[in-house]
Amino acid sequence: MPRSRYLSNTLGSKVASWLVGCEIRDSQSGFRLIRLERLRGVRLRSRCYEFEMELLIKLARRGCTIGHAPVRAVYHGGEARSKMRPVRDTVRICLWSLAFRS
Repeated sequence: MPRSRYLSNTLGSKVASWLVGCEIRDSQSGFRLIRLERLRGVRLRSRCYEFEMELLIKLARRGCTIGHAPVRAVYHGGEARSKMRPVRDTVRICLWSLAFRS
């Protein structure tokens, strides 16, 4: 994983862990297993990378268990095939997360 992605993911996961009150190892993996009945009635406002964090915060507030499973990330030549801009998007995710917390 490119260094900038690693650092932004680590920061985002620490913020997520603090906000939900339990450990979140990878807040931006995008790989989730969620029971359908847990999603009913969850109103989501975000549209970009903030979506992952908003979903985690709202599910944790509803008392959902958050577990972890290893996921293998594949980077070809060390470059991510993503449009995420680590600094800009991490700051935006953290700011939005504070709004979702209330």
